[in-house]
Amino acid sequence: MAGKPAATVGSNHTCPMCSGTTPHVGGPITQGSPNVFINGKPAARMGDMCTCVGPPDVIAQGNPTVLINGVPIATVGSMTAHGGIIISGESNVIIGSNTPKPLTVTMPITDIPFPKINIIDKVLSSKYIKEATANQEKLKAEAYNDNDDISISSRVAIKQLIDYCKDNESKVFINQFKLVYGNKIDEESFKILQEKGRNNKIKQPLIKTTKGYVQNEVYYSFKEGKHIIQVTERIIKASKESEAQHDKLMLNLANAFHDYIEYIIKHECQPTQNT
Repeated sequence: MAGKPAATVGSNHTCPMCSGTTPHVGGPITQGSPNVFINGKPAARMGDMCTCVGPPDVIAQGNPTVLINGVPIATVGSMTAHGGIIISGESNVIIGSNTPKPLTVTMPITDIPFPKINIIDKVLSSKYIKEATANQEKLKAEAYNDNDDISISSRVAIKQLIDYCKDNESKVFINQFKLVYGNKIDEESFKILQEKGRNNKIKQPLIKTTKGYVQNEVYYSFKEGKHIIQVTERIIKASKESEAQHDKLMLNLANAFHDYIEYIIKHECQPTQNT
């Protein structure tokens, strides 16, 4: 299994940049999670700070398969905003995935504090600046772009539910839904749900994508007349690159749909609402 050591506060990074003739060199990571520790040290995450000559450096990449406080964990090999790379980590904590190459996610391009490289820097330290610039261009290419049009849509689950409503006798339908949602729900509610399905009146929840990093990759809010399932663009991207991430997305969507139907049963299929 591929994997890389987890980075923590104190792990070092190298920086190829120079300010004039002064090399940045790099230095230790100085910021990490306030409540997640690895070997007694705060776990480093994408967006945490590093010591560097000139402006502080920022970790710009992380592994999306492990989230610390909702943010990808940093590992050896994660790049920084200056074009540097984390070179040390915790040898007994390996962050990996089932892919030959560990997954990496990059911060939104608008959030990466790329340092300005002026003409003096270029003239006095051209060799190092070229390396820093090349690394920064790589970051920009891999960075999450807010202009990317990423979306997800599907009517498969609703169609399957409606077909199930139409294809089964009432007794079979009720018994199956009791197994899923429990005996505490009135049978009449299941009958009403089936009738809605037979008449194509079960609404498709709106699936929206959200940018940035939140703790839950799939989350939802069901209110009267407003049924929304939100999915992070991060997990959609990851699902295209990893079968494990694809399976995770499908499982999360299935759980969201399960809870959506439960909401429909409890709030829109009550006998008193249909008398």
